Amino acid sequence: MVQVAHPHPFTYVINSPNVCRDQDIYIIAYVHTAPDHYKRRVVIRQTWGDASYYDIGIRVVFVMGQTAGDGKGGQDVQRALEFEATQYGDIVQEDFLDTYRNLTYKGVAALRWISRYCAHARYVLKTDDDIFVNAFNLLRHLRRLDRGGGGDGRTALPGSPRGILLCLVWYSMMVMRQGKWKVSKAEWPDDSYPTYCSGSAFIMTTDVAVAMHRVSYDVPFFWVDDFYITGLLPLKLGPSVVRHTQFISAYVLNGRQLEEKFTGPQWYQYVFSHVHNLDAIQAVWKTVVRLSRGEVQPTIPFALPGHLPKVTAPPSKKPR
Repeated sequence: MVQVAHPHPFTYVINSPNVCRDQDIYIIAYVHTAPDHYKRRVVIRQTWGDASYYDIGIRVVFVMGQTAGDGKGGQDVQRALEFEATQYGDIVQEDFLDTYRNLTYKGVAALRWISRYCAHARYVLKTDDDIFVNAFNLLRHLRRLDRGGGGDGRTALPGSPRGILLCLVWYSMMVMRQGKWKVSKAEWPDDSYPTYCSGSAFIMTTDVAVAMHRVSYDVPFFWVDDFYITGLLPLKLGPSVVRHTQFISAYVLNGRQLEEKFTGPQWYQYVFSHVHNLDAIQAVWKTVVRLSRGEVQPTIPFALPGHLPKVTAPPSKKPR
């Protein structure tokens, strides 16, 4: 019998297999969420996750485990989630407990779902449900990659990028030995981690997601999910299959600067930000939509991600 290091023996409680079926998908976005985060999912569906805003196929699925709550409260959450899934058709839930230490299961669940149901997408976007995404700016960057091949300098046939993992890359990140993210010496003996991505948001070509899912069965479980998914799995696959590409210039690290950064004079640079105030998202999104439609026109060429030029601000009004 073949030994499997990480079997992932979970089954679907709720599945949405038709999200990508019979459609040209440019980006399939999977969002890490929890069963009781209904408001966050609604805000995403009403803003950047609404496919009607784009001239190309963008779809979103919300990935989670089962509520850890016992009794009537947990049952009520599950019933509400099942109703939500019927309404929107974008929920993927497996039967592991949705807890902080099980986030790696959630990441592998998403990779498995993409491999089964959306492997024909060009790109895969991962975000958490407290991340704001300027998908218009993301599309500009990805179309630049389509024209130029790999973001790390490797060339590819026009329109067929492969092997790309685009993210805020952490190099030699120190292992936390105290606090919420405490990792013991028994769990990880080294004082630093190999290269991996910030787990808040990252994007990859779909061949990378499929390869990560395939190799995940050979990589033993590690509970720090961003390191497992974007560090250990790429390390196992090797640089000929996937390489990290720095995209730090696209991230707003202080979520309290959401409005300032995404609607200010250099709005065209930013793609991802944490959100501290859900109520602010709708207003920021409305401005982002107006910017993308040309009420403010950038006057810059878009460079490869991670190498954006310093430029002057675009004019504040669309020329008439």
